[in-house]
Amino acid sequence: MADPADDRVDLHAIAAGFGVIGAGIAIALVAAWLVIARSPAPARAPNDAARPAIAAVGQSTAPAAELAAYRREKMQRLETDGVDPATGEAHISIAHAMELLVARKPPSEKITR
Repeated sequence: MADPADDRVDLHAIAAGFGVIGAGIAIALVAAWLVIARSPAPARAPNDAARPAIAAVGQSTAPAAELAAYRREKMQRLETDGVDPATGEAHISIAHAMELLVARKPPSEKITR
């Protein structure tokens, strides 16, 4: 057992501890570098991407009017039945969709044995 009166710090033990920690860090860095160097990167990796070209500052001159027009357009689509001329997608109003769901019979009534 160590003598309690002997309160000297063992510098060799501290140096050995720092050496073990440093060696561990070095091994971890080398291992990470090997994994990165040996793994194949895809041809279109994010780091290989080109920066997007921005033509100009895209500030709106009338944001409130544009927002109101956007909301009007979306509400009109939600409240009417029709076909989108740009995409050819058919759409029905929310009220019409709810009527169709109410008119539908529950699954338990459709089963006949």
